[in-house]
Amino acid sequence: MILEENGFGLLGFADDVDMNADATLRAIYTVPVGKIHYPVAILIHEVSATLAGCDDVDFGGGAACITPGWRETITELAGLTAAGDSAWIFSNLAINTPCGGVDGDDATAADRIFGILLVEGSTDAATASFKVFGFQEDS
Repeated sequence: MILEENGFGLLGFADDVDMNADATLRAIYTVPVGKIHYPVAILIHEVSATLAGCDDVDFGGGAACITPGWRETITELAGLTAAGDSAWIFSNLAINTPCGGVDGDDATAADRIFGILLVEGSTDAATASFKVFGFQEDS
């Protein structure tokens, strides 16, 4: 069940993301009008094959996953080298470092999306699934 309101939980997911496609944006969650989405963690799971070479991945809002940026230049996905591997990515925990809320009232449709951008995808063909956890509040 996807969380709709007032709590921390699963907000969205993307299954079977092609991890070999450089410069590809994939939406994980579209923020509803009237809400601001605050991602806290992402689960990467159901990896189909090695993600070696997948060493520049951005998570965030907008067409380039940087408006606002949540976590950029993630290199750890390249360490998932076997089918079935999984990992968690958490928000930037540094104090005074914004984690970025994606605003469902943004005038640009692409800026209402929280997603993944594969700047450098895996060397070999592979897929993975992503789940985003967090909370949202009225904008």
